[in-house]
Amino acid sequence: MSARGPERNKPKEGSHLKEYIFRMYDIRGVVEEDFPQPVVHDLGRAFGTFVRRQGGQTIALSGDIRLTTPKLKAWYAAGLQSTGIEVIDIGILPTPANYFSMFHMDVDGAVQITGSHNPPDFNGFKMSYKRGAVYGDQIVAQMELINKGDFETGEGSLREVDILAPYLDMLQEKIPPAAWPDRRSSGGLASTSPNYTAMWMALSRTIIPIRRWRRTWPTWWPRCAQAATIWGSLMMATQTGLGWWTTRARSYPPID
Repeated sequence: MSARGPERNKPKEGSHLKEYIFRMYDIRGVVEEDFPQPVVHDLGRAFGTFVRRQGGQTIALSGDIRLTTPKLKAWYAAGLQSTGIEVIDIGILPTPANYFSMFHMDVDGAVQITGSHNPPDFNGFKMSYKRGAVYGDQIVAQMELINKGDFETGEGSLREVDILAPYLDMLQEKIPPAAWPDRRSSGGLASTSPNYTAMWMALSRTIIPIRRWRRTWPTWWPRCAQAATIWGSLMMATQTGLGWWTTRARSYPPID
């Protein structure tokens, strides 16, 4: 049962919430300036409250390979648990695997901690509920919950689940290995990178990395003006019809 009392109805002390972090499709900012522990804790409380009041109880939580992700994930998970949410930590994964968790497990929502294509001092939170994106007014509503201190409370829990193996099984089932040529990889840019070799080996492909993956950004700066040049370099390097240019959140196809 939810508790409603004076200790509950206030933001966490020192929250210093900045409205500009609330974007149309996610919550994003510079970690050291915009995401101190009290703010992230309140963000977890706000989304946990949103899910609880929609009738949900369980959230899958994962993140990219940025250096700031582990602490943000821990703070956010604590906020979720304080609202009575069961948190399932599914690890460091690409964003599509986070979405996959909603179809593979019995969860009500999912959160991916990722800065997407932004520089290394950025990070953020992509939220989903009932297999759909949380965006627009639903994100603004979470800011209002924090400003009002209007949070659910309860005793949540935290457990870890590895979904990489079933995610790879799904890829093998849906993508016949014969349909994919050997792939040479740019690598180095994304939360996909630690899982990248396992993914392509599961598809029985050969991986020849061009760049070594790392947890700081960027290997290449993702300006659209440079995209055609980058992709052309990949094609010359691979001598195949396919290449792999990734950010922490998404993979880019060739540009027409």
